[in-house]
Amino acid sequence: MRLLESRDHCQLSNLLDDYNGECLFEDLGLYCDRTVAATNLLANDRIFTLAAFDQDHSIKGAMACFVDHPWYSLDVLSIMLFWYVRPGHRNGLGRLILEGAMTVSKNMGASHFSFGKCYAHIKNDRNAMDRLAERMGFAVCGVEYMRTL
Repeated sequence: MRLLESRDHCQLSNLLDDYNGECLFEDLGLYCDRTVAATNLLANDRIFTLAAFDQDHSIKGAMACFVDHPWYSLDVLSIMLFWYVRPGHRNGLGRLILEGAMTVSKNMGASHFSFGKCYAHIKNDRNAMDRLAERMGFAVCGVEYMRTL
């Protein structure tokens, strides 16, 4: 796993295209422009994108997080922006990416890690995230999962 850089723009765009195909937002008629999204994710110094690769150096999965002071807190929080693992790689890779993102977040000064329930669910298994969050010590806080780092 490694943090993505500008040279990874094309691969990240392709991953976001796959994410759009499974994301619940598609059901609401929302569309993510993958090129714009990849550019924005890679251009902001408070956002990091951590990705796992296969032996062909293709992205298998990734998570992007925003690390900063939210409007409602003096603490630095890491807020997950998207999390996606391609089909065929979902047996534990999502957890490894989450653990890696929590480590990067803590190293960037975050005291808490948060992700919205709607961002983490995919159409074919909405309960998988609930089970993983519970095993990893996250608490449900409204429509978010939250945990101290």
